[in-house]
Amino acid sequence: MSRLRRPGTGGPAGRTAGCLERPSVAAAVLASVVLLVTLGPDPVPVAGARLLALAALVAAAGVTVARVRAVDLGAAAVAGVGALTGAVLPAVAGWPALLGLPLGVVSGAVLGTLHGAVIGRTGRQLGALATLAIGVAVVQVLGTLDVIGGVGGFHAVGLATRGGDRSDALAVGIVALVVIVAAGAAARRPRAAAAAVATADPALAASLGRSPVVDVAVVGGIGGGLLGAGGALLAVVDGSVVPGAYGLQLVAALVVGASVGGAGWLGPLVGAALVWGPTTLFPLAPLVGSAPVLLTAGPLGLGLLAWRRGRSLLPPAPAASLTPGNDARRRRGVDDGTAMEASSGTSPPVLRLRGTPTPSGPVDLTVARGEIVAVTGPNGSGKSTLLARIGGQLPDDGTVDLDGRAAPRGARRRARAGVARSWQRPPEVAVADIRVTARLGGGDLDAEAAAADLLGPTVTTTPAGAQLIRVVGSRPLVALLDEPTDLPPDLVGRLVRLLAAGGAAVVLVDHRPEVAAYADHVERLGGDEEVGG
Repeated sequence: MSRLRRPGTGGPAGRTAGCLERPSVAAAVLASVVLLVTLGPDPVPVAGARLLALAALVAAAGVTVARVRAVDLGAAAVAGVGALTGAVLPAVAGWPALLGLPLGVVSGAVLGTLHGAVIGRTGRQLGALATLAIGVAVVQVLGTLDVIGGVGGFHAVGLATRGGDRSDALAVGIVALVVIVAAGAAARRPRAAAAAVATADPALAASLGRSPVVDVAVVGGIGGGLLGAGGALLAVVDGSVVPGAYGLQLVAALVVGASVGGAGWLGPLVGAALVWGPTTLFPLAPLVGSAPVLLTAGPLGLGLLAWRRGRSLLPPAPAASLTPGNDARRRRGVDDGTAMEASSGTSPPVLRLRGTPTPSGPVDLTVARGEIVAVTGPNGSGKSTLLARIGGQLPDDGTVDLDGRAAPRGARRRARAGVARSWQRPPEVAVADIRVTARLGGGDLDAEAAAADLLGPTVTTTPAGAQLIRVVGSRPLVALLDEPTDLPPDLVGRLVRLLAAGGAAVVLVDHRPEVAAYADHVERLGGDEEVGG
């Protein structure tokens, strides 16, 4: 039985990265770094503690920047809010410094959730501008607060402990290790995969039954909470909070560090060492800001990204696969003991179109369970538009019925009602993330395996093949396939028959007569010809 291979794990480089990103190996390396920082000669504990705190910030930023690929240009402001609530307020109240970390987590999570919701609603480009505007506004507000000394900042943040530099370094290292591990775990959660799909292609996410706003907001809240903790930790190390330090310079450093290192357990340490490494030899760096750092290490990080074409040095392992439960199978009307059962061919129409608008005019069409309808026609006749009307990506003016009822509005609701589709141009999203996202709504591993066996090991690793496997695995009520022309006609024909045998009503757009021959009926747009299959 053929299986989809995880991308990036083949070959020596992939095996090395996978080994380094194993939880046990990563934890051992991180713990060793903390011990070396703590036991090293002066001034290693002080400089190392600051580098570990910065690594925690990079790890937190990497949840959204490196894993989700959301351009959050307000990440530094989230860290600033965490520093205010997690370090300044405890100092003002006379609490031990580390007791303020939960406050930093909560405040950072609130602002991070807002950033995620904005990105999920507006998209990657507009989201970057919106978070930048929010971040600038937050920094300006922080500069007006008397409790932190206004623009001049607050310079009386308490030490992590009272036991000297080494005990402080140990405490900071332990907290940083917790933040880094939590960020690495968050990057491997299925919700992170869903957020990555939502950020890259909101329409695809909705067609999988997901809400882009909710998915990105949840992951943004997790990353924001960790950013808040990292900001408070850095304030404890530096002993001060200056609002201006949480502006564009820190954003640029975090984005470069997270992009170079990746959203893994060890990647943030690599990214922080690359971007901030020179500060370990520059004792006044906390006072002069991050400009010297960016001028020296920033170009090196950008050069590495350009050399690797935007790929991080240590790519994280993909999100863990999900095993769908029995409830997900029953929702599609599939018993636990069935795989792909033949349709009786006598079922009433599952899909009915009544004057659905297309560029070629209104379309009337009925498709029964287990029936295959091929839609053909010249370019511009409205074939993809028709699928978008059925899938909910475009409004259908109430002309689409599913299983005898008016189809719910919106792509997300229709996906949950059993409509699955592929796309003419497969989106540039990691195949593993799409599969995990699809399985969040339930799926059938046996059906996926049957489709993978049918397509073969070479085709299953392509974006088009992965799309079709995902459609089959969802056990859809209605399957919409939009021109899988990069697959041979015989494979497409066998796969649509597999879908029909499982009980799906299949609507297939394809120009090739060899593919149309597999259909029970051919509907031509842009002409009067109608051919029986």
